[in-house]
Amino acid sequence: MHILTKVLMVFAAVLAIFLSALAIAYSANTDKITGDYAQEAARRTAAEASAAVQIAQSNEEQSRLRAEIAQINQKAAEWEGKVKDLQRENSEQRDGRARAEARFDAIEGEKRVLAETANTQSKLLDSYRGEINKLLASDLAFRKRELELDERIGELESQREVLQANVRALQEQLTEAKMAQGATGPGGTLALSTGSRSAEPFVMSGALVRTRVDRVSTDTATGALLAQIPVGSTGGIRDNAKLYIVRDGRFIANLIVVRTDMNWAVGRIDTLGKEVVVQAGDEVLSRLTN
Repeated sequence: MHILTKVLMVFAAVLAIFLSALAIAYSANTDKITGDYAQEAARRTAAEASAAVQIAQSNEEQSRLRAEIAQINQKAAEWEGKVKDLQRENSEQRDGRARAEARFDAIEGEKRVLAETANTQSKLLDSYRGEINKLLASDLAFRKRELELDERIGELESQREVLQANVRALQEQLTEAKMAQGATGPGGTLALSTGSRSAEPFVMSGALVRTRVDRVSTDTATGALLAQIPVGSTGGIRDNAKLYIVRDGRFIANLIVVRTDMNWAVGRIDTLGKEVVVQAGDEVLSRLTN
């Protein structure tokens, strides 16, 4: 045989041995490789399922994060709006403060001017006050003197009127004394003069006269009710004067004066048709007051 053939045969034998060893090793590791493959496939399936769950969770988390980001962006926009509003308000307040400071400075200037004016006016007022006090004192003294003169004139006028009234009363009494017959009736009762005048009664003017009924009686000649009061011509009472009889502040009758003396007067009671009885102590006024 050729040497090359021998070499090839030896090489073939060695390859056969090597292949047999490989076949033995392959047959020995086939089950293991198949089990490992099945385990790896199961792990891959589990890993894919876990990955799917994680992907779903990741998607949910991303959705939640996107929503949170949207909310944060919205809040950020709101805060930016608020910041802008605050900045604008701050700017307005700064402008207002600047205006207020300018106004304050102007007011301070006006206050200084007013203070100086007030001081000047105070000095002028003090001067005027002194002059006015002098004028008031002079005017007060003049008015006091004028009032004293007026009071003195009033007193003299009153005395003159009283004297004139006394003269008239005495003249009337003299005339009535000549015409009258029996000034008083039996028993000390009051009587009317038959020659008394029939003029219309008048309401007295001037100061209010206030007195009370002394006594009540009946005229023996005419039967009229008469009342005597403790005020006469010196108190301003005149014949034919119309007085008012009041009880507890309520008007009850008229009293027409028919006779006057210096210290007393007698009048005819006119109840105006009312059923009232005039009594001693009833109040008599020269005019009704509210």
